[in-house]
Amino acid sequence: MSLRTKPLTWCLLFAATALIGVACESPPEGAATAETAASVPAPGPTASGAKGLTSGNPLALDLRTSASAQPDAPPAPVSSADLKTVLALEKIAKNGVLPGREADAFAKPGDPPKVVVLEPGAAPLENLSYEFATSAKETSVMHLDMAVKMDMGKGAQSIPIPTIVMTFDLATGPSRAANGDVAVSGTVTSVNVKPSDDPVQKKAAEEMKKALAGITGMTMSYSVSAKGRSRDTKVNVPAGAPEDAKKIVEQMRHSLESMAAPLPDEKVGVGGKWLVVTRVSSGADILQWTTYALKSKNGTKIELEAVVKQLAATGTMSGGQMPAGFEAKITNFQSGGTSLTNMDLTKLSPEKGTGEVRSIMSFSAQNQSMTVDMAMKLVFSRK
Repeated sequence: MSLRTKPLTWCLLFAATALIGVACESPPEGAATAETAASVPAPGPTASGAKGLTSGNPLALDLRTSASAQPDAPPAPVSSADLKTVLALEKIAKNGVLPGREADAFAKPGDPPKVVVLEPGAAPLENLSYEFATSAKETSVMHLDMAVKMDMGKGAQSIPIPTIVMTFDLATGPSRAANGDVAVSGTVTSVNVKPSDDPVQKKAAEEMKKALAGITGMTMSYSVSAKGRSRDTKVNVPAGAPEDAKKIVEQMRHSLESMAAPLPDEKVGVGGKWLVVTRVSSGADILQWTTYALKSKNGTKIELEAVVKQLAATGTMSGGQMPAGFEAKITNFQSGGTSLTNMDLTKLSPEKGTGEVRSIMSFSAQNQSMTVDMAMKLVFSRK
């Protein structure tokens, strides 16, 4: 299937990628087909040993019921200490879509990430903070592999997706702000599409190269705190970049920003866990929560394991990577996974990191419906 001849397919594929672009996590074992989209289980055990978040989790507390019973009523405020109740949101989501304004109680669009410690871990408990050097330079490489199946009512069809390799140059400013934040700038220095020997994938690679044209040279700037909170993000797309390239920029922004995982304010030790709740808007409105676990620590070097879950905060998609005036209804959304990252708290990017995410989404728009079954694997490394 040529994506160029299927504008709706192309738009929804961009949107589907946007939904999981902020996650670098691993999926449940096995590969479900598009026909199983309505009954996908929560992520289970992975090769890294991480467990998915399920209703059997002891941290899954009972949710408020007033907002669920009255979808149009503002939900009751949730304190930072009660953020762990987000682990039970799947109980009230219908096919992965939250009712009413439930998501607003945990994180509103534009809110910074909210962090709460779940378990302090073993002694000694220590303060985890980034110690980014000023006037520093780094190069990071990202390998992206995707397997995509799409079903538009005539049976699932695999979409050939070649490997994408992107290289980023990162740099910090010459001084710190009064609050300790460090200014970071990033530039995409190369984007390569590497197909297999399969003729179909080679043809798909040519279309992808055109879609990705113009990303090379894209620059980004933001400020990041010692706890990994990013703000004041600005992105500059090279002049003359095609529209398809511009639609990918938002996903790229999240990928670069998320290189510094949010750290807790409280002290933690090995085995400590903390929850990060955030609202992601990129065409679709997503409530995301990630449970981080400190697997090891040696000086400034740490190993972090993460389990991520996402729910659609609303049932419609528009804006973001979607064309102007285009709106799609989300009828099913299942997304989650895990990641394992080795990082140095003095560096901007991970020393190495691997993650996989599994996402199955169903949409309807313009009298058409589609299910996208996507598995994505990311590998980060620092040169």
